[in-house]
Amino acid sequence: MRNLLFIHGAGNDGSIWNDVKKQFAEAGDYKIHTPDLPGHADQQGKCDSIDAYSDWIINYISRNDLANVVLIGHSMGGAIAIVSASRSDRIKAVVIIGSGLKLPVNSKILNGLKNSPVQTIKTIAKWSFSFSASTEQKNKAVQMMEKNKKSLYDDFLACRNYDGHAAAEQIKVPVLVIAGDSDVMTPAELSEELANCFNTTVFKIRNSGHMAQIENPEMLFAAINSFISENLSVNQ
Repeated sequence: MRNLLFIHGAGNDGSIWNDVKKQFAEAGDYKIHTPDLPGHADQQGKCDSIDAYSDWIINYISRNDLANVVLIGHSMGGAIAIVSASRSDRIKAVVIIGSGLKLPVNSKILNGLKNSPVQTIKTIAKWSFSFSASTEQKNKAVQMMEKNKKSLYDDFLACRNYDGHAAAEQIKVPVLVIAGDSDVMTPAELSEELANCFNTTVFKIRNSGHMAQIENPEMLFAAINSFISENLSVNQ
């Protein structure tokens, strides 16, 4: 059975995947993992770099004796997936959503998270969704970031310090690059650069900003499920 290991983004936790997780559970044939990264939700510990988060993911795979792993990472989680996939032969495919080989962060965001976190969280949430997103969907993101606000600054700093070029060159397994068609948090050129690195194209999620797993979980599920079916054999 394939192990799908979902890696959430900055200031989020494993529950961000609930809608997509439900889709995969109904499809069967998968064992689904949506762990909270250190310092998020009730998970103890702290990581201050993408490499440190990758260490934790590699250890998670090892201590749970997972094989045939498909890493699915969103935003910061996509960066963690890139680094992790370069370091483990248990990983058989990678799905990267709303991410890139670099993840620039505006200094105003970092300063805002230090000095006015409540307002800055609302600004991040506003930028994370398409115009068609509902108030309920935006509020869900705000509530999650408020719950995980202690990790937000370190997460965004880790993103700003990240460079995935060297790690990406080491990846030899199939890679799917996904982006929301209205994503302004991770500009289109970052997804395009990432896709070019793996000689593939960007799969666009319709009517979605940065938070495709909230705005269009059905289309996100369909894209990932199809990618796995087309690129991995039954025993992978």
